[in-house]
Amino acid sequence: MTLPEIEIIEETGMELEPPYRVTIHNDHVTPMDFVMQILKTVFYLTNDRAADIMFTAHVYVTAYVQT
Repeated sequence: MTLPEIEIIEETGMELEPPYRVTIHNDHVTPMDFVMQILKTVFYLTNDRAADIMFTAHVYVTAYVQT
């Protein structure tokens, strides 16, 4: 009994996924302090930057977080 040949395919190029644009939207359910905590812990934003983004979403309904 003969074993099948194994062909090794080596990929030299690497395709990157396109960047995503993260935005947040204002709602009347999520507390502001929770939004601040998420922006600081998930996106590693400073307290001042997180507050700016949170208030922008509060006033303009949506705010850009990062790409």
